[in-house]
This record gives sequence, C-alpha cells and structure tokens, in this order.
Amino acid sequence: MSKTSFTGKQRLAIFFSLIWMSLIGFVAGSDPEFKWVFFLLIGVFPVALIWGVVWVVVGFRQKKE
Repeated sequence: MSKTSFTGKQRLAIFFSLIWMSLIGFVAGSDPEFKWVFFLLIGVFPVALIWGVVWVVVGFRQKKE
C-alpha cells in the first residue's frame, strides 16, 4: 500500500517550487524577447534537479528499511 498524503515539509517544498517557477516565468515572460532557454535553465532545471535528488535519496532510504 502506498502513502498518498504529503507531509508538511513536502507541501512546503512543492509550494516553493511552484512559486520559484512562477517568478522566473513572469520575469522571462515580461521580456519582449522571451527566451525559453532562460526559463528552462533558471526556472525548471534547478527545480527538476532538486526534486530528482530528493527522489533518489528517498529511494535509497526506503531500500535500507
């Protein structure tokens, strides 16, 4: 059976991830010469990298238990 509810820390991390990408998207979108590469490198990539590391670490911790 899988756990479907989020902890407070997970909810906070998801919230800050969405805020970060929204802010970067707003900044990139307000530029008349919008650059998707800027948004991907500064907005999406760091969030995906952090969540990927968390996912791997949680997987290793669950394997030990």
